[in-house]
Amino acid sequence: KLTVADAWKVLQDCVANLKNSVLPKLQQRGAQAIADLELPSTDFTSAAGGAHFKTRYCRIWRRAIDVYLFDLVHSSQYPKGPEQGLAMIRGQWSRPDRALRLTCPSVDLDKAIAASTAELEPFLAEKVAKRKDGGGNFNP
Repeated sequence: KLTVADAWKVLQDCVANLKNSVLPKLQQRGAQAIADLELPSTDFTSAAGGAHFKTRYCRIWRRAIDVYLFDLVHSSQYPKGPEQGLAMIRGQWSRPDRALRLTCPSVDLDKAIAASTAELEPFLAEKVAKRKDGGGNFNP
């Protein structure tokens, strides 16, 4: 069972991963790749704090998937293969959800989680279609 302390650790780890891994990889592809992105904050001073976290978190992941991550998990540089790569993407996308629901539950958060869940699969399907049409970056 997820405790409140564990939930805060999950959220801190999510932010640290974005800050130390995802955003630097995006920045390597050009400053414009991150210019409009904000790190999610764990300063939940309002009921909407969890929803803001989720929205910012998924905006960064969506950009990472679009700019480099989708192509990376489909390349020989990713040893686990595309299926496990897509599972990793799905796992990261929803990683903070349980922790957010425990630390900052709200109707807005439920809506943000539902919207992000509904967004991911069509977005990945679009990336797959583009890749099949030869539109992928084969040098991630």
